[in-house]
Amino acid sequence: TCTPSWTTPLPGDPVGQASAAGDLVFVGTADGTVAAYPTSCTDGCTPAWSVNLGSAITAPPIVTHGRVVVGTADGRVVAFGLPG
Repeated sequence: TCTPSWTTPLPGDPVGQASAAGDLVFVGTADGTVAAYPTSCTDGCTPAWSVNLGSAITAPPIVTHGRVVVGTADGRVVAFGLPG
């Protein structure tokens, strides 16, 4: 049996799997939130960064070329530079 290193509640239902870059794990939720959690988190951690896009996230965040990219239900693709 594998025991999780940490868990934390999300602001909404997760959309797909999480993505990781550096020391951050990125998640998107059905309520429109994109959040980055530190991999050094302990149970119940606060996001290092988050934003609500005002429209449901329709696919998990993708990390590529120094950006976090998500699609929204209102037809947008939104890209953010990786927090540094």
